[in-house]
Amino acid sequence: MRMNAFRLFQKHSLPIPGGAYSLGLILVVLTLALRTFLLPGFQIPILVIFVPAILATSTLGGFRAGLFATVFACVSADYVLIPPFFSLTIPSGNAEMDLVSLAVTGLVTSAVCAILRSAIQQSEAAKAELARALQAADRLAQEQNRTEMALRDSLERLEKVLDNQTVGAMFWDLNTGAMVDANKTFLDLMGYSRSDLEERRLFWQNLTPPEYLDVSRAEVEKFLATGRVGPYEKEYFCKDGSRKWLLFAGSSLGGNQCVEFCVDISARKKAEAALRESEEKFRSLIDQASDAFFLHDENGRFLEVNRQACDSLGYTRDELLRMSIFDVQRDLDRAEAQRDWNAAEPGNPRTIEGCYRRKDGTEFPVETRLCAYHLGGQKLQLALVRDVSERKRAGEALRTQANLLMQSFDAIIVWRLDGVIEWWNAGAENLYGFSANEAVGKETHSLLSTTFPRPWAEIRAELIDKGSWEGELQHRTREGDVVIVSARKQLVRDSHGVERVLETNRDITEKKRSEAALRQSEERYRLLHETMRDAFVQTDMDGTILDLNDAFCDMLGYSADELRAISYRDLTPERWHGVDAAQVSGSVLTRGYSDVYEKEFRRKDGAAFPVELRVMLSRDAGGRPETMWAIVRDLTERKQYEEHLRTMRDQLAHVGRVSELAQVSAGIAHELNQPLAAMMNYSNVAKRLIATREIAHLERAQRAMAKAADQAERAGVIIRRMRGFIEKRDTKRTLENVNIIVEEAVALGLLGTQGDGITTDLQLGDDLPLVYVDRVQIQQVIVNLMRNAIEAMAQSPRREITLATTLNAENEVVISVGDTGPGLSKEAVDRIFMPFFTTKPGGMGIGLVISQSIFEAHGGRITVDSNPGRGALFQCRLPAADSIASDMGLAAG
Repeated sequence: MRMNAFRLFQKHSLPIPGGAYSLGLILVVLTLALRTFLLPGFQIPILVIFVPAILATSTLGGFRAGLFATVFACVSADYVLIPPFFSLTIPSGNAEMDLVSLAVTGLVTSAVCAILRSAIQQSEAAKAELARALQAADRLAQEQNRTEMALRDSLERLEKVLDNQTVGAMFWDLNTGAMVDANKTFLDLMGYSRSDLEERRLFWQNLTPPEYLDVSRAEVEKFLATGRVGPYEKEYFCKDGSRKWLLFAGSSLGGNQCVEFCVDISARKKAEAALRESEEKFRSLIDQASDAFFLHDENGRFLEVNRQACDSLGYTRDELLRMSIFDVQRDLDRAEAQRDWNAAEPGNPRTIEGCYRRKDGTEFPVETRLCAYHLGGQKLQLALVRDVSERKRAGEALRTQANLLMQSFDAIIVWRLDGVIEWWNAGAENLYGFSANEAVGKETHSLLSTTFPRPWAEIRAELIDKGSWEGELQHRTREGDVVIVSARKQLVRDSHGVERVLETNRDITEKKRSEAALRQSEERYRLLHETMRDAFVQTDMDGTILDLNDAFCDMLGYSADELRAISYRDLTPERWHGVDAAQVSGSVLTRGYSDVYEKEFRRKDGAAFPVELRVMLSRDAGGRPETMWAIVRDLTERKQYEEHLRTMRDQLAHVGRVSELAQVSAGIAHELNQPLAAMMNYSNVAKRLIATREIAHLERAQRAMAKAADQAERAGVIIRRMRGFIEKRDTKRTLENVNIIVEEAVALGLLGTQGDGITTDLQLGDDLPLVYVDRVQIQQVIVNLMRNAIEAMAQSPRREITLATTLNAENEVVISVGDTGPGLSKEAVDRIFMPFFTTKPGGMGIGLVISQSIFEAHGGRITVDSNPGRGALFQCRLPAADSIASDMGLAAG
């Protein structure tokens, strides 16, 4: 209730200093009137009369207003209440002591109220900031959900969002050409930073390549004349010196200021260049094709031919473009060909054979593949013509060589295009176990259970189109064994035009098994050596680098040749040489490998960086150490991330301390009221003793003033303790006595609980080891646990907090905080350290999360044990300093 009252005063404090000064003036005048006219017969001390007015003024108006009220009260008292009345004179004796006491008390009261106002404002601001952050996170999550739904619902909205994200914006001063501002999209696109922009390093004259300066100047003149610029295209320099194509457009902002938007069109420019290159390649491909290419219309007139068509017929390109298909193909009936062309459908190619006539009158057999398609409303015919003279001769030669092939060690099979076997040699009998009588007449792929490397339809199409196919097949023998063969299929046509396939198969089963084993071995090494994420390096026993992977080169900034020219020792800072030597002698040479340990490497630029590695030993055939190899991981990012987490944890801990202070600020005000009241009483006693003007009373007056000074020091201790608790600072760990930490934390945790019936039982262990901690952070956790216990016991008949310190078997110092509250349910115990889980109405659920993170950062942990109705017991464990001395370089003493 006291806290709420103080906040009410704070909330309704006067918004301007003048109002507070007026209030102080009014309160002092009212006090004078009360003392003079209403209570003239009461001998009330001046200090007692004016302190409420000064306290109210400083509470509502701050230190300066309280100081004003103090000065005005002293002057008014001297003028009205101290003889001679209605004159300003320097009093003596008791009057002088009264005025001095009033001035000192007013100053102390104003200072204390100002500090309390500042602390509460900081606490409220921290809470408000945290609440806003949580609300922002919640809004962000809601916005993300809405965005995901919108993305799924509308592709058009997605495209708009993507378009907006890729548009850069720049603001120019056309008087100087300087870029005044730019959005993040533009800066990221061009590789510039915000500091480059703020330091006025970016001018359109510098960003624009020389060949585009005239274009830019023309656009500036256009802007000055019309107030608009673009759209136009040009290149800009990136920060690294590379160029990017951008599309610009903009408008005036008034005066010589303009905003300009840009879109990265580098990809489009590359695509256009690629398209031109593709067209050139396609044309080159057509000209370099081994088949003749003819494109003709519905009347057979040639529209396009390639170089092979000219070479095969002996005509020039211009001559052929004046001719038609009927001029070069023998015995082609015009009417029949016209009907075939009209009936042809796009996407349904067909293959025919015929005979073409050269310019010199000679003829040669051809195979033509015809395909119809529509272009610009016109139906065209594309003919790919292949000279099959050699194929014809090969077919004839095949029959004459059949007897020789019959005795080949390779399996040779002849089958029709429908797959039916017509010929089967002795090599096929030996390989597959089927006799010629058993094989001939069977479908070849069914008989041998052929497994193809790709669909048979594709292989067959390639065989017919190209006349041959080579590859590996998997067959099954008569006994069911699987054999792998290197197959070559050749399409042949006899004199009657019947097409057959000559297939030659060579058994490569054993060869494939050997190759597979070798590939598997090489693949394991390759994956380990080249594709693993970590760096790899191998050295001889003297440190000369023998092998390494790209990750090791990238990590150090050297090329592979540069690293092979230096020693492994040269890459390690001198202070780590002893660590490497100890690992090699103590682990690698004795057991063949080291533990994972940390050290530093030095990059080519001289910068040292942290790594972790494990070293392995390789021995020769005689068992002698031959080489060492290591797996190395760069720890730079991990170390940076750990430092970032530490900083965030410290900031969160500070917010927690400020929040704790806000909860006990009313109690702090109560604590300060006691020494202030004592100061006033001792001052009054001293004043009365001095007023007697007896020498014997002077010593008692001095003792009274000394006790008043002690009370002032007590108030100062409370304020300094409060200030130290909430001060935002870097984490600083020192060797501390845990009992002292607990005692100080108890004093903070009990502030403002007088009269609430709270008792504490301290059970502090003897001879406990020191702990290496940040004292304020550990006190913050204990205070948080005590405040939670006090709130939990609000309705309990017995309100007792037990704090104990012990040493467990794991050499951990244990701080126990127990209460006599209602305890926690099993569900609450399981979730008590989860973010935003709370059992208190209006609680935020982050206090215990912060506390757990603080102890984990110190190498400890917090556990909770509770039975409903029997209170809760929190145990906070910290490693003793002597158990971590070897890692931290500390001694327990």
